Amino acid sequence: MKALSSTLLLLATTTFAAAETTKKAPPPFLLQDATDSLCMAGEDFRRCSIHTLWYVVGSPGSYQIKKRTQEAEQDEDGVCLAKKSCKDTDKDKILPTVVTKCSHCGAKDWNILGDSEHGYILTAADGHTCLIRVGKEVKTAPCDSGEKTQLTLQLQFASASDITAMSSPAARFIGAASDGDKKAIQALLKEGIDVNIRDWDELTAFIPAASSGDLEIVKLLQKEGADINAADKDGITALMEAGVMDIQKLQNSWWNKEPKLMPWPSQASLPCGWQQGKESWILSSFSFKKEQMLQILELMELLP
Repeated sequence: MKALSSTLLLLATTTFAAAETTKKAPPPFLLQDATDSLCMAGEDFRRCSIHTLWYVVGSPGSYQIKKRTQEAEQDEDGVCLAKKSCKDTDKDKILPTVVTKCSHCGAKDWNILGDSEHGYILTAADGHTCLIRVGKEVKTAPCDSGEKTQLTLQLQFASASDITAMSSPAARFIGAASDGDKKAIQALLKEGIDVNIRDWDELTAFIPAASSGDLEIVKLLQKEGADINAADKDGITALMEAGVMDIQKLQNSWWNKEPKLMPWPSQASLPCGWQQGKESWILSSFSFKKEQMLQILELMELLP
């Protein structure tokens, strides 16, 4: 592994060590990938939520990265992020991470290196092993393998108000939709939650369900009265998400429900990769023939 400049390497330990010294609960934090804003949940990346919170115990080079859950807090051992194998024969392999008992041999030698400006990397085994991301999966690999880029994460501490917001029924409902957890969605609907309830990002459950391409969840929410035209705080709708993800089975389904053609969003609100012309954006977002769409665009005065 190439050594990073010592001026850029800061151990994310000051707050953790202070918490242990004063015997206060270690501060919870999120490990977020800035490329898509998803958070590390352990074995995969998901939308940031109460289920993606962690805290650290131990000292540099022998950290345990503990999952912050109500169930884990009731367990004296708790559950931790861990390498799948501690065998010497596996140390040079790319392997999935696991979330398991903190007594696991692969959960006891983590380090956190970096700073808030440049991000943090997680290493283990005295710097031999690094975390990498493959799709949405979290894996471990030799830091100097060159096969995968080291995973750089943003470390975001969660305040008491953040935790309250992430624990709300709205956050749990929308998180369940994002994770494709049908049972949790059904349970919350049975409790009487509003299918169009919003979280701190003005998301409804329908939008992340569309982004994930989960047709079963989408149909369930539609049946319960979900607003298919609802937009988040940036004006992004479920249909826009499906267009960007090229999930044509959802686009085709929704057009039969007569969704609105939303105004062209501002450049400031567009995610990376959407910086393109109006015509190409709309054509990529809806499953139409070009001639049909051009007629619609002319009627809407979106073309010169």
